[in-house]
Amino acid sequence: MMRLLRVLEMARYWLGMAGQSGVLLMLAIALFSLAIILPAQHDLHAQRDQLAWLQAQPNAAAKPEPVLPETQQLQEFYAQFPPRAALSELLRALHQLAQECGVELVLGEYKLSHERNASALQRYEIILPVKAHYGELRRFLDQAALRFPTLGLSEISIKRDAVNEGEAEVRLMYVWLLKGEGA
Repeated sequence: MMRLLRVLEMARYWLGMAGQSGVLLMLAIALFSLAIILPAQHDLHAQRDQLAWLQAQPNAAAKPEPVLPETQQLQEFYAQFPPRAALSELLRALHQLAQECGVELVLGEYKLSHERNASALQRYEIILPVKAHYGELRRFLDQAALRFPTLGLSEISIKRDAVNEGEAEVRLMYVWLLKGEGA
């Protein structure tokens, strides 16, 4: 250890102030290279390898999407609608959602419309008078749209007696599209 210190002391004497500054500068450059430049070069090589791999992949746009026959497309379209037999379970789930959101359903009107030309889909019209605060109503509407994609809000009317009244009387008109006998 003493020998190393002696060698460093002699080198310091031989180099002088300018030489010492040069050695410190070379050490700083070496540390900069190790800390910044080498990792950046490594990242660059990794990105080049990834780019080469991506360019070697077959072009996905070159393969055309298989076109399904029209009857199969129609079947897949109608498959997303719930069957009419599941209506009571759907209504129970809708009422449960209203209860979870804090929306009070007063009394609803329900009507299945029979249209002669549209036997594949049937419209089930629901009129729900509700009492709720704005936040609860908004949460119910959002959740109903998410949980029941074939349930469409067709009309909404809001009545509040006074501006400072927190709860409003709301009338929601929904249309639930169901799979008919012809689908």
